[in-house]
Amino acid sequence: MIISKDAGVDGALELNPQELAQINAWSRRELKAEEVYAFAVKLCDNEVDRDWERFPAATLEELAPLFAGKSGLFDHQWSAREQTARIYRTEVVREARRTGAGEPYCYLKGYAYLLRTEGNRELIAEIEGGIKKEVSVGCAVEKGFQGGGDRLRAAGVNLKSLAIIESAEPGNIVFRGED
Repeated sequence: MIISKDAGVDGALELNPQELAQINAWSRRELKAEEVYAFAVKLCDNEVDRDWERFPAATLEELAPLFAGKSGLFDHQWSAREQTARIYRTEVVREARRTGAGEPYCYLKGYAYLLRTEGNRELIAEIEGGIKKEVSVGCAVEKGFQGGGDRLRAAGVNLKSLAIIESAEPGNIVFRGED
């Protein structure tokens, strides 16, 4: 089976006062429309990916509010230098087509912005030219039996896990909260 997914970046968005207000909720000063480049990205969907994984529609709904305020990075490099854009709002989009599994197709759409600076001029041109278009979302599964999540919460980290594996044995995975 060949798995092929649509590219995930739409070009520039028109900034109406509501969009600009949502962007300004994340900035430290009030930005003007001419200072901002806004665009939309398909973050993830309920179609099977190259690792044979997918996000169920209910999980996409739970993830949507968690992406607001998150930074866009290049190549999953978690450093301040690689923070390029910020997601300012999200929505789950439903389409008429069906997934390979026969479910109604849906995806999590993020709306992001970056500043129109000299340093971002080439990036904006590459987005507009269709060169920069792939998007990847990284996530991890919490394994409750290892205690890492519990230690992070005890240290004051605001950690939200959609599912926690309580135990795993060959042929049997038990999630926390299941009887």
